[in-house]
Amino acid sequence: ANLIEEQAGVPVEINGDLAWRLFPPLSLTAKSITANVDGVAWSAGYLALDLDVLTIIQTRDVDRWRIESLTLRDVTVTDDSGVLDMRSLTVSNFAMGTAAPVTASLIYTPLDAEPIPLELTALVAYQSSPALISIADANFSSTVAAGVCNLEATTTEGGAPASLPKAEEPGAEEPKPEDLIPVEVWRSYDWQGQCDFEHLTGADYRFEGATVVLTNIDGAGENVLRLPEFFGGSATVTLAIDARRESIMWEFTPDLQNVDSQRLMEWLDQRLQWVAPLAYAGTLELEGNTTDELVASLSGETSFDAGKGAISIGMIKQPLLAIATLLQEPEKISSWPDVWNYERLVGNWRVDKQHHIVEVALDNLTVVADGDYDAATDDLDMLAELTFKTLPEGTMFEVNPLLMDLPIPVRCRGALESPNCRVDEKAAQRLVASMLTSREGSAMREKLNQKIEEKVPEEYRDAARSILDLLGDVLEDRENRD
Repeated sequence: ANLIEEQAGVPVEINGDLAWRLFPPLSLTAKSITANVDGVAWSAGYLALDLDVLTIIQTRDVDRWRIESLTLRDVTVTDDSGVLDMRSLTVSNFAMGTAAPVTASLIYTPLDAEPIPLELTALVAYQSSPALISIADANFSSTVAAGVCNLEATTTEGGAPASLPKAEEPGAEEPKPEDLIPVEVWRSYDWQGQCDFEHLTGADYRFEGATVVLTNIDGAGENVLRLPEFFGGSATVTLAIDARRESIMWEFTPDLQNVDSQRLMEWLDQRLQWVAPLAYAGTLELEGNTTDELVASLSGETSFDAGKGAISIGMIKQPLLAIATLLQEPEKISSWPDVWNYERLVGNWRVDKQHHIVEVALDNLTVVADGDYDAATDDLDMLAELTFKTLPEGTMFEVNPLLMDLPIPVRCRGALESPNCRVDEKAAQRLVASMLTSREGSAMREKLNQKIEEKVPEEYRDAARSILDLLGDVLEDRENRD
């Protein structure tokens, strides 16, 4: 136990039997071994080590000894994230710098999740100077994934950037349990590798033929996930991580092509009815090393093009019914189908921390939403302007002519999944005042004059126009006072 602590810096306890066999091969067996490293509890029920006696006779340099076999059974590793139960681990013919066969059978049980069994075989090589770890032909099989991985990692020449303190130096930031990545590993090692998946399962859906490419050089690199079969289309997701700065920078780049939107919504557990071939791309930047820090720092821009398809429009119909009722034509809005068959649907999303701007064009309807969303509290407060534009041809929403080319203000508040959206009274008041009193509102005023000519008897038309002037002045005066 003292020798292990001396060599590895890890205090261990051997609570069971310890036995030696001196005849070739030199063998050691131990039972009930425990250790605790940085809050991670380790225990092993059984250990057996066979050493090549000739290599021991030839040199006292431990790095030149050859391990004929190493067997571990009933190993348990416990930390804050869950429990790893390793039923067996076997390493054969291991020597520094040469590939050794490794087999393992284990079960990982995350907190509040179902156990994940894993079977693994690989060729593993290790050398200490310069440090090199190589994992080749790592075949693995579990309930969530199966495939083969190859990975090679070496220590960086300079370790952490010179501007940042090393882990053992004063001022170095202590790792936190909630950290998403171990920063010192990113700064101390370079690696490159690739995993080819036979299948990858997530949220009860099985993806075939996925690949993951991993790189990290001097604390910065990227991870690329490619899904050639993703709900009828394809998906590529790139996550770049830059750990060279004091605050970790992340860059998330999704690229979805020809994806079945309805199948995607169902997989994401969203109730939106939406059938279309979806393309989605953009870049989002984040900063920090915890989930809360990343959510609070989110910024960037993404866009989508949903081609020709069908989408539910209940959230659009509901607030517009109030205006249509005032115009005594609610049937025009209520007669819209709940699922709209559209010819064009495109959109853009810009985010800067909690502030969001969303622009959507659905046939002749454009929506520009501007406001805040706090993901930590799931609190949404956005003002959207809905404008029904006059198009020379194509599919158009049928609305009262007075509403055409008029930005209609709608405010949405509440939880993101089911916000309460209604026509914003103050914004509508400002809009009407502007339309009735300014030159920019001349088109709206002209439409009202046409309605007066059509609907109001001749002897009352001047009075009606005077009422409009008075209404505009009153609203403008109220707006100025507010």
